[in-house]
Amino acid sequence: MEKVIFSMKSSVDDFFKIQRTLYLLYFSALGGSSNLNFMAFARGNPKDYENWANITDEPLWKYDNVLKYFKKSEHYDFRGRWDDQMNQYHGKDGPLNIATPSYTGMAKYFVQAGREVS
Repeated sequence: MEKVIFSMKSSVDDFFKIQRTLYLLYFSALGGSSNLNFMAFARGNPKDYENWANITDEPLWKYDNVLKYFKKSEHYDFRGRWDDQMNQYHGKDGPLNIATPSYTGMAKYFVQAGREVS
C-alpha cells in the first residue's frame, strides 16, 4: 500500500481523487488544519439549549425557540427527497449554504474515531 503525504502543494481535489487507502502522516502549515478548507456545520445538541435555558433562566435559549433562527439562516442543499421531517428541521432560503459533501469515504472512520474517544 502506498503512503501519501498531503502537503500544501497538493490540492483538496487531488486528495479526494485518490482511490486507495490514504495515510495522512504529517501536515504542518501556518493556520494549521484550517488550510484544508473544510467546514463542518453543527448546531449542537438540542439538550444543550434546554440546559442553557434552565441555567440562565431564559426561555429564549430553548431549542424550539432557536430552531427558527437556524432554519431561517440555512440554504440546505439536500440531495434526497425533501419531506415534512426535513422541512421541520431545515431551511431552504437562507444565506448560509449547507450541503452533504459529495465525498464521504472517510466518514465511517471519523465516526469510529469519535466512538473510540467517548
